[in-house]
Amino acid sequence: MGKILSDATLTVNDDVIAYVPDTLKVAPGLGERTVVGASLGGGARKQMYSENPANAFSRTTFDIHTTTEHIEKIREWALNENRNVVGVTAPSSEGNLQQTMTQCTLTNDYELEFAPEGKITAEFMGNTAV
Repeated sequence: MGKILSDATLTVNDDVIAYVPDTLKVAPGLGERTVVGASLGGGARKQMYSENPANAFSRTTFDIHTTTEHIEKIREWALNENRNVVGVTAPSSEGNLQQTMTQCTLTNDYELEFAPEGKITAEFMGNTAV
């Protein structure tokens, strides 16, 4: 039986980021795939498969708390255009799962939530995770 991965370490540009628990998500960027059927006649069919390279980009999303430090960081990431590197490492007894995404851009126009538990959502897109 496998153990569910949690408590991952998040880095952006080699800085460890304190994120809100249960908000970190990574899509590795393999792109969308489509499967359709083609008729061979006589009730027989064949599977056709395609990949869409136009959307083969990794996506990483997470929330951080609204603090002065985090506001400065997220602004820095936005101004850094596509020169950000995002890394996620999840410890496991079977060996660490590590995902690294290069040429990442902060794609969302982040919002500052001013509240006792205020959060800022960050969404990065970049090269396929390795």
